[in-house]
Amino acid sequence: PLRANLPVVPVYDLVVKEDNLVAATHGRAFWILDDLTQLRQLEPSVAGQPIRLLQPRDTYRVRSPFRDRKPATGKSYRAGLGADVTYSESLGKHGEVVRKMWDAGENPPDGVLIHYYLKEEPEVVTITILDDNGETIRSFTSNAPEAGEDNPEPRAPKEAGMNRFVWNMRYPAATRVPEDKTTEDLLVGPLASPGAYQVTLQVGDQTQTQSFRIVKDPRVPASQEDLDAQFRLLVEIRDKVSETHDGINQLRRVRQQVDQWVNRAQGHPSEETVADAAEEVKEKLKGIEDELIQSAYRGARDRLDMPTRLNRKLAELTAVVATADFAPPQQAYQVFEYLSGEIDVQLTALQTVVDEDIAQFANLVRDLDIPVIAT
Repeated sequence: PLRANLPVVPVYDLVVKEDNLVAATHGRAFWILDDLTQLRQLEPSVAGQPIRLLQPRDTYRVRSPFRDRKPATGKSYRAGLGADVTYSESLGKHGEVVRKMWDAGENPPDGVLIHYYLKEEPEVVTITILDDNGETIRSFTSNAPEAGEDNPEPRAPKEAGMNRFVWNMRYPAATRVPEDKTTEDLLVGPLASPGAYQVTLQVGDQTQTQSFRIVKDPRVPASQEDLDAQFRLLVEIRDKVSETHDGINQLRRVRQQVDQWVNRAQGHPSEETVADAAEEVKEKLKGIEDELIQSAYRGARDRLDMPTRLNRKLAELTAVVATADFAPPQQAYQVFEYLSGEIDVQLTALQTVVDEDIAQFANLVRDLDIPVIAT
C-alpha cells in the first residue's frame, strides 16, 4: 500500500538534482520525479501505523498564470515561449482542477504538496492549514460537497495507502453574492506571504501536525515587509468585499420576505394597504442595491452599457494590488479608503431601512392579522 500514488518510472541513467528532483533518461525518453522528500520519510515502520503525515517540503511562492482558474470547457490556448500552448481542463474526483497539456510538458502541481499515509480508508479525513501562531487559515475534509453548494472546496483524499493534497497557498475567498457575474472571478483569497506554516491531519481521534515553509521566489526583488504589506491590504479588501456582499445578501433576503407577505395578503381586506407599504420599502431597498451591485449584468457584452457598481470596483482593486509581488502603492490605499466610505454610506442606509421601515412593515402585517399561510 505504500506504493499507491507514488511516481514509478523505469530508471536507466539517474541524476539527482538537489533535494526534490530526479531525472531519469533512456534513449529519447525523459521522465521527472518531483518531490523526493516523501520517499525519504517512508521508513518501513510507516506501514504499521494507522496514519502518518509526512513533512511537506519548502514551497516556492511562484505566481502561476493557471492558479485558481475555473475549469474551461473544450480546449484553451495560451502563448508561451514563442508558441501557443494548448490545454484542456476538468474537475478531478476530489474537486481539484485537472489540466491536460496537449502540446507541452506538465509542470508539478502548483502549491504546497501534503502527503499522508492511511493504513485503512477512514470515514472522514480533515486537513487544516495554520499559520505559525497556530491560527487556522483553511480547513478541508473528504466529505462530498452539499447539493447545490456554490464553488465547493477541493476535498481531501482518503484512500488506503499514500494520499496527496495540494494547498494552493491561498486564504479563504470573499463572500459571494449568488449569480453575481460581475465579481465571480475576482473573489479569490489572498496569497499567503512567505514564512512558516503548519498542517494538521485529523482522522477520527488521531491528529498529527507538521511544519513547512513558503519561500519567496528568488527572482522577486520585493522584501518580506513589502509582501506582508501587500497581504494585509488584500485581507482588508477581501473583508470589505465580504461585508458588502453580506449586506447585499441580507437586502435580498429581506425583500424576498416582504414579497412573501404581499402574497399572503392577497384576498385579504387590507391587501392594497400591505402592497403599498411593501412597495415603499422595496423602493428604498432597490436604491441601495443599485449603488452596491449591478443586478442586470448577464455577460461580458453588458460592460458596454451598464455602469460598474461599488462591489465590482472594490473587487477589481484586489486584482490591481495582487497583480505582482510588490508593496501596494499609496494610491491603492486611497482608492480602498474612498470605496469603503461609499459602501459604508449604503450599508448604513440599509441598516436604517431594516431598523425602521422593515420594523414598521412587520408591525403593520401583525396588526392587520395577515395569515401566516395563504390559502
